[in-house]
Amino acid sequence: MKSVKSIKVVLDSDVIIHFIKGDCLALLPTILPAYDFILLDIVYEKELAMSHRVIIEKYCEMNKITYFTTMDFLYQAMTTGVMTEEECDSFIAKVTSMNSKLPVVCMKDFKPRLRL
Repeated sequence: MKSVKSIKVVLDSDVIIHFIKGDCLALLPTILPAYDFILLDIVYEKELAMSHRVIIEKYCEMNKITYFTTMDFLYQAMTTGVMTEEECDSFIAKVTSMNSKLPVVCMKDFKPRLRL
């Protein structure tokens, strides 16, 4: 098993935008405090948004980097006590009200794809 400090996690620009919209940007460093983050941004056109995630996932796979989506960060925040489920649900509502898309409307509907 890899040690925490040897795992690199991508911090995608969409995650940063979502946490800004949700008024929670300051929480990001506290969600995974001991991990190495790689800031990654790929310029893309809105109609190519789906391929944006595919490109990032392929890049991460090739470079053995963990790809955390906004929902992965929220799930981690909830399971570590950084945010409550209600705070996560409020975050989701606020972010989606500002024309961003997230895959669920509440945390109870989210099924994590990975856990650290």
